[in-house]
Amino acid sequence: MKAKKLLTRFILVLSLLFLFLPVLAQADGEQANQRITIRHEKNVAAYVRPTGHSRFVGWAKMRRQYSVLARVRGDGTKAHPWWLLIRLDDGQHAFIPENYTSPVIENVEERTVGYVWINPQQNLLIHRKPRSDSARMGWARKMQTYPLLSREKMSGYWEIAMPDGTLGYVSASNAFPYDPVEGARPRWVYLPDRCLIREHPSFEDSPALTGIGPGEVLRCVYVYRNVLWYTEPDVWYEVETKSGGYGFIHSSVCELIEDKEPVLDASGNLVRTRETPADATPSEAQK
Repeated sequence: MKAKKLLTRFILVLSLLFLFLPVLAQADGEQANQRITIRHEKNVAAYVRPTGHSRFVGWAKMRRQYSVLARVRGDGTKAHPWWLLIRLDDGQHAFIPENYTSPVIENVEERTVGYVWINPQQNLLIHRKPRSDSARMGWARKMQTYPLLSREKMSGYWEIAMPDGTLGYVSASNAFPYDPVEGARPRWVYLPDRCLIREHPSFEDSPALTGIGPGEVLRCVYVYRNVLWYTEPDVWYEVETKSGGYGFIHSSVCELIEDKEPVLDASGNLVRTRETPADATPSEAQK
């Protein structure tokens, strides 16, 4: 009797090994222990094997984070070529399609190399990979900034961190790099003549918020550079207005000064040191 039970158990264990051996043989070890977020508009069905034709196990909840136990190839379908083995909330191990997920970024602040600012005219799709046909992970909201994880464009896309700390890609044609000022040397914008503060960093379709100057100094919050391959960078300064709001001033009508807040005389002219010539550039003026 005991021998029969042992034989039954042996056959059961052997069956399980044959069941999962093909799966484990395809596993991608680099993905093990990584965390992912479900980036889908609804819960994702989980299965006992990496195919939607196997037994349904349960649901991976949308926007929930899970640890990846293995990454394996699926059943050869173009829709879901890769699957992730995760542990569901009830403790069961199950497979979900990779393209409904996005990896969680460890130490976002340490990896951030700058920021991107989203086109004020429209929200942008966030893709799982730097391709327009890649899975859609959500939306980058217009006029919002997102941490930039690499200064190099990847096939015309910026690599960004989403608000929940997961990785995504947005089109570089409608997302523009920012040079962050917060936490760095203070910067100030001196307005020698009267100019307009605009709602967006653009002369086209950008309403004027207010007129200001001459003889004013405003705190610079960000330096926005619209980089085009066929022209010099179009530079705008985002400034904090007198009323506590924010707006944009083009670099051609003002002067950027770093470190110490500029001092103006009674006529509103910039007080320069005796060694600094009147026609010095902002960088020369600080030397």
